[in-house]
Amino acid sequence: MSCAYVQNTTHIIHYLGQVEITPPISPNNSESEHERCIEELVIEQVETSQLTESKLVSSTEAKLVTVHVSERGLKVIDNESLKVIDRVALHAIVSVTSYDDGFGHYNVVLLLQPVHSTQICHVFQSVTGDLADALCNDLKNAFSAVESAVE
Repeated sequence: MSCAYVQNTTHIIHYLGQVEITPPISPNNSESEHERCIEELVIEQVETSQLTESKLVSSTEAKLVTVHVSERGLKVIDNESLKVIDRVALHAIVSVTSYDDGFGHYNVVLLLQPVHSTQICHVFQSVTGDLADALCNDLKNAFSAVESAVE
């Protein structure tokens, strides 16, 4: 077994909060039920929440946070209070997606493992697509490092 090392990275980004969604994959994992990919289904539910809950729309009122990414997972820290908002183990992350919300913001949606009949998404927002994509790429690299260490 080779030991891969991924450098810990940090990202300063706005945190819009958590969204509780219906799991995009049914418990029986039947792909024939879905005509669209998981990311599209998750983004649709997040955008619906943004329309119904004003707190998730814009980064102007959102907390500025630091997201630490490592091979163990990620840690979200409130930059003002320096309190940890959440720690997420790498194995609990189902997917991470960045997208342009159509209003000049770039969102990052972090989908976590289901708990009972719902799933939690952390929603972050950036002013540039490059910053949003960098967070996604660092999580991808963390997964790859762990994967290569197991092989």
